[in-house]
Amino acid sequence: MSQNNDTGSVSGIRDNHTHGKVGDYLREKIQAGSKLSIVSAYFTIYAYEALKDKLDNIENLQFLFGEPRFVKSLDPNKTDKK
Repeated sequence: MSQNNDTGSVSGIRDNHTHGKVGDYLREKIQAGSKLSIVSAYFTIYAYEALKDKLDNIENLQFLFGEPRFVKSLDPNKTDKK
């Protein structure tokens, strides 16, 4: 999906900074029965919880998840696995 964003460019990429918030974009676009493909290293249980009402009603989700190595550097004492 491509859409004009705040910067005036056309892009389906969201980055939570200059190209729009991912959660807001998904909340607006996901409909019951949607087929969704996502590539991200940053999707968490908290993101799922925020989008649960939408994601629980989609038909199909393909998700490619990468390893977010930066997380340990943010708070090395956090050891909870999500």
